[in-house]
Amino acid sequence: MESKPTLRLFVAIDPGPEVIRAAGEQIAALRPSAPNARWVRSETLHVTLAFLGERPAADVQPIAEALSAVAARHAPFDLSFGGGGVFGRPARPRVLWMRCASSPVALTRPLVETGDLVRPHIETGAPAGRYAETGVLASSHIETGAPAGRQGETDALGALEADVTGALAPFGHTPDRRGHSAHLTLARSRDPGGDRQLATCVPLLDAAPARTVRVEEVTLYESQLGRAGPTYRALVTAKLRDC
Repeated sequence: MESKPTLRLFVAIDPGPEVIRAAGEQIAALRPSAPNARWVRSETLHVTLAFLGERPAADVQPIAEALSAVAARHAPFDLSFGGGGVFGRPARPRVLWMRCASSPVALTRPLVETGDLVRPHIETGAPAGRYAETGVLASSHIETGAPAGRQGETDALGALEADVTGALAPFGHTPDRRGHSAHLTLARSRDPGGDRQLATCVPLLDAAPARTVRVEEVTLYESQLGRAGPTYRALVTAKLRDC
């Protein structure tokens, strides 16, 4: 059987069966509020750390080695899932998502090369805020674009994500410098102009109880596109330090 010349690759965290089950229940409950949206299948939910796109199949091994080296530098951490937000215009958003956030950790060295940005340090419990310039509407304040090492700490997820970004730069990955919040994508608008009904789902997500899981590994996935939507195949799993 002839091997594929390229693979569509990304690195992500599997949120685990409890979060996937709860998110699936919330998707089922929210679907009537935005019936025209394209809702994600709960079994495909993941927290993306880096999207590499189409890469030569020969890159899988060196990417796996780079990912294992990154994982060995990070301890396991707790990741909470709860609340929601949207991407796109607040009145007609394109994407509905569930927020995920981790606790702050001390920085002992720069995460990425000078000039790169740490993915957002999320201050949960801060006043509600809207970032009109990025189209992010959320119930918690998001501090985006904080320089690496600001005030000597960052959130554990942001630290891992920034380290992954730096390690995968030789394979063509570049950080997204726009406003960004770590999340699980729940639904997308079928209309390129957005879907106003998705915005009505945010308060419902905010009212649901949060769930916390222990993150102990990161995974390199292949994305396979199909008529029914993408399916994901785990290629390599890298354990975090001491796991």
